[in-house]
Amino acid sequence: MSIQVRDQVFSLTTNGSLYQMKVDQYGILNHTWYGPNTEMDMSYIEDYPEISFSANLWDTEKSRMYSLNDCLLEYPCGGISDFREPTLLLRVPDGSSSLDLRYYSYEILDGKYTIEKLPASFDRDQKTQSLKITFKDTVYDIFVYWLYGIFEEENVITRSVTIRNMTPLEIQVKKAVSASLDLPESDYEVIHFHGRHAMERLTERTSLSHGTFSIGSRRGQSSHQHNPGIILAKKNTNETSGEAYGMLLVYSGGFEADIEKDQLDQIRATIGLRSENFRWQLKPGEHLCAP
Repeated sequence: MSIQVRDQVFSLTTNGSLYQMKVDQYGILNHTWYGPNTEMDMSYIEDYPEISFSANLWDTEKSRMYSLNDCLLEYPCGGISDFREPTLLLRVPDGSSSLDLRYYSYEILDGKYTIEKLPASFDRDQKTQSLKITFKDTVYDIFVYWLYGIFEEENVITRSVTIRNMTPLEIQVKKAVSASLDLPESDYEVIHFHGRHAMERLTERTSLSHGTFSIGSRRGQSSHQHNPGIILAKKNTNETSGEAYGMLLVYSGGFEADIEKDQLDQIRATIGLRSENFRWQLKPGEHLCAP
């Protein structure tokens, strides 16, 4: 089985990796591991020191030992104490843009999930499994579904997100990235591919510094100017050996990919639709699928 769930620990395995998440005591989904398959619960490595002046969730009773701003998160939203790059930003009629998503349910699906009206990877033989994890906002009836498709032999995990508005109100989606990856260390270099007409996909490799590294396209298409993909690679990684994480958007429209190095030298990498001029109105009962 490529997907196993035990004690609210989600383990996704391919032939060469283990991708693991765990729901914590507040219903937040933490990202605990992405690397070699250890066949064990890896959440023990999350041992955060007390970080003064870090904001708290409303129900943590002012704990100085817990803050979303310090945790490795699976799909972090803005406005609720995590001040790093957000993945999802909404606005409701009262003007609020905070989204407090907590774990609601999960479902394991046979076959690869599909994305409505968007291109997506597929498996003709239906040998893959998919995972659907549902989260709900603590104030509004806004549901977000995180989708994972496991291609075991190819060592690939696909990601997508669906936002569903079950409120009686019309809400506005301002940002919705397709995938986010938090890593506990930052000694990586970024490989990306820029270019121009008749000279596409030129390789550039650069070190990470504190702050945010960003690439993207404002053209309404990914274009020859930037390939919609990034690679995080250890400094000694080459084309035949070493550790590397790749993120590639299966979508040819305007996009953005951001990599942020935070105050604890952790990394957050996100990739998805370009949010600069993105506004999507969701009427009651409607949903939006990310590529």
